[in-house]
Amino acid sequence: MIIAALLVFATAFLNKIVRQTQEDHTISIVQTFADEFAARLEEKLLTRVAMVDLLRRGWEDGRIDTASDFGEGAAAIQSQFPDIQAINWVNSDGVIIQVNPLEGNEAALGLNLRDLDEPASTLESSTRMNSFRLTRPIMLAQGGRGLAGYAPVFRNGNLLGHINLVFRTDLLIRLVMGSAIEASYAITLVDDGGVVYGNTEQSSGTKYASERSVEAGGRSWIITVTPRDALIDEARSFIDEALLATGLILALVIAVTINEWERNKRKLKEREDRFALAIEGTSDGLYDINVETLDTYLSPRWYQMLGYKPDEMPASYETFRTLLHPQDAATLPLIPEIIQTDRELLEGEFRMRHKNGTWVDILSRSRLVREGGRPTRIVGTHVDLTELRAEQRKLRRAAVTDDLTGLRNRRELEELLQEEQEISTSNERICLMRIDLDRFKSINDRDGHDAGDIVLCAVADRLRESTFGFQTIARMGGDEFLVGWRTRAHDDHIVQVARSLVAAIEAPVIYANKDLRVGASVGIAFIEGTGRASVGEAIVNADIALKAAKKTGRGRHAFFQQSMRDAALKDAALALDIRDGLERGEFEPYFQPQIDIKSNRIVGFEALLRWNHQELGVLSAAQFVPAAENAHLIEEIDDRMFREICLATKAIDELGLPHATVSINISTARLMNSELVDRLLWEVDRITVNPARICIELLESTLLNERMETAVNNIYGLARAGFRIELDDFGTGHAAISSLCNFPVSRIKIDRTFVAGIHSDPSLPAITETLIDLGNNLGITVLVEGVESEAERAFFEKTKCDEIQGFLVGRPMPLNQIPAWVRKWIAAHPPVGFTQIRA
Repeated sequence: MIIAALLVFATAFLNKIVRQTQEDHTISIVQTFADEFAARLEEKLLTRVAMVDLLRRGWEDGRIDTASDFGEGAAAIQSQFPDIQAINWVNSDGVIIQVNPLEGNEAALGLNLRDLDEPASTLESSTRMNSFRLTRPIMLAQGGRGLAGYAPVFRNGNLLGHINLVFRTDLLIRLVMGSAIEASYAITLVDDGGVVYGNTEQSSGTKYASERSVEAGGRSWIITVTPRDALIDEARSFIDEALLATGLILALVIAVTINEWERNKRKLKEREDRFALAIEGTSDGLYDINVETLDTYLSPRWYQMLGYKPDEMPASYETFRTLLHPQDAATLPLIPEIIQTDRELLEGEFRMRHKNGTWVDILSRSRLVREGGRPTRIVGTHVDLTELRAEQRKLRRAAVTDDLTGLRNRRELEELLQEEQEISTSNERICLMRIDLDRFKSINDRDGHDAGDIVLCAVADRLRESTFGFQTIARMGGDEFLVGWRTRAHDDHIVQVARSLVAAIEAPVIYANKDLRVGASVGIAFIEGTGRASVGEAIVNADIALKAAKKTGRGRHAFFQQSMRDAALKDAALALDIRDGLERGEFEPYFQPQIDIKSNRIVGFEALLRWNHQELGVLSAAQFVPAAENAHLIEEIDDRMFREICLATKAIDELGLPHATVSINISTARLMNSELVDRLLWEVDRITVNPARICIELLESTLLNERMETAVNNIYGLARAGFRIELDDFGTGHAAISSLCNFPVSRIKIDRTFVAGIHSDPSLPAITETLIDLGNNLGITVLVEGVESEAERAFFEKTKCDEIQGFLVGRPMPLNQIPAWVRKWIAAHPPVGFTQIRA
């Protein structure tokens, strides 16, 4: 009985050992998988956050500046992470204005996140914390459950918007878990009581469940890993029931127990092998290093990223260190240094040598695993960032390079010149030449933009191939370039360089069997002093000198002088004053009357631009129009003038002058606007004015410059619309009679220079009569400007002159003074058949 009791006792004891061994094995398997799963999930989340942060830094430092740049960066990230549903751009108002990719995400476009409680709260939190923040689980606008994260983008302290990362939790978890594991484990992820993945239903394996926590994007998830019944059954044996039922001898029980233990070990290894097999199919390389023995596991994908097969190099910590770039190996911490830290999550970026000799950009994310407070392993992944980094370098190059010519653009210009400044010696100076192409616009108008692009590329090539050794060559935009170089040369030599550049640029460019020719004007300045401010000032000085050179004609050059800057500052102040004057309504037309020289009948008025300056009084157009043109305000002034003269025409009708015309000068800049005709017609239709009542005054040089195709088309378009075309300052330009015949001119105005001194200069009468006869012979009305005396009028009455204008008839006057002048004129010179002024 004693022996029986001992056997029963031994059987019961061994039964308990077997059961405990089975449960311990099951728990060990679950814990191992839970550790690996938590590390893997956290790495996945943080890797995606790191990718978003790359885009964010690109926005903030200017490497990404457009929706197209952002789309390219987003596409590069999505090509590596298939679980990402979308990478969106949210503007500062909280509205999604760009989705990547668009297909499948159309429902998110235009969505105002501030109208949705959870996204709005997370958006606000990310802005306040200036960091990436994840939402709780939400229903996506695209359908289904997922997560959304927001990363704020600031530039110069101002919020530009948010990068919005959206991914589906089911796909993310499946990527982490692998299909081979799904049959063995049930995974539940809970975020603040909300289920991210799985369900919280109890099962028979709950007592084996293992919990882990994962933090990312300001959220903390509780992961519960529960073995499924199939896994528990595989880990169980029925030796305990056999012991109790049969009372086998102690030796047999021990043998069976040992055998069962070995079998459970094999099963544990099979579970671990299956888990490794699942993660080997992922796109990231996995590594697992024992910090005590340095035993290392490197997944097949790890080798594949570097071009190797697993059996070509040993799976060792030494292999990893050997393949590191020498510069990175010197800074990357060793294992003893890592385990001394109190951080559990480690992140780094470095380069590793590919089998083909190139360097692969690697993002490493790892977790320091501790058991009983003691570090035992480092588990993590390596992500290949080579393609993404190449795309970023491409975007960076595009940000500082002109797409058309391949030259540097103005964005990087100051930095390049500052580098040249830092390496220049005391007897060197840095010369800047700002180059503007002459006659380039006429090529665009006449031969098209393709021809213009060919010319720009040819000029860029000639600057590159120059023998003067320019260290810096940039396209400033449009048809403007800048070259800079360190030199010891005197000004005389620099003048020769400028002339040589002009000569090289003037050489013809062959396009479509045509010789395309442009010229160049050059502004020259030198960098004085040190620092970025002096570089920027020199670039501006070269531009000021360029404008001064262009004022003297084409193909000229000019050195910067302080007086030029003073004049430019004066013009800038005047331009600001003009803008303020426009807002205050200080610009108005003054009207100078025109009469029929034979009958004294009032035939019209010329509208002359005046500025009622609040301090300087009434200013003529010559005093401010050049500054308005330089400030690109002349078209706005023209628009207001045209509107005023349309209204004035209706007021003149009420004076009993229904056939009187109003003449207005159109600037060359306005004449180059392809929408000019439509805009003027819209205005006369709105005010209900007959276009025939309005004369469009053009300068002789503008009308006969046939290379200005847009201007020529506008002239004919205005004539077809019913406007009258008249030629101002006739006789002072270089017009050919044949060209005059080819344009729809209804009146020519002989300039004052042919009137003054008509009685003292014997040549003037013959010239003036010839011009008048020319107009009459062509059937064109002739008006003489600047008639100031009765003697001058008497002379023109003897000619075939039709109309006169000048101080003798009346000075320019505001609209409210016209009624009084009309009454006075009619009283003194009553024309035949005159209709009295209406009350």
